Amino acid sequence: MTGALLESPERLFARPSDGDRRGRGLTLEQHLSGAWRAVQAHGAAECPVCRGPMTLSGGSACCEGCGSRLS
Repeated sequence: MTGALLESPERLFARPSDGDRRGRGLTLEQHLSGAWRAVQAHGAAECPVCRGPMTLSGGSACCEGCGSRLS
């Protein structure tokens, strides 16, 4: 083990804060579901792949940046 790990081992098991924008600590399903709910509720959301803008179009959410789709 390195000294850094020994200095604060509790950080290895700490839960991310609620304000963590990258979604650490969430499952893939939770992350995608959150984006889908946001786009349904607001008509737009942040793409879970590239963080570009996603908009609702024809029953699915499409990212303007990378072309990813959620449905």
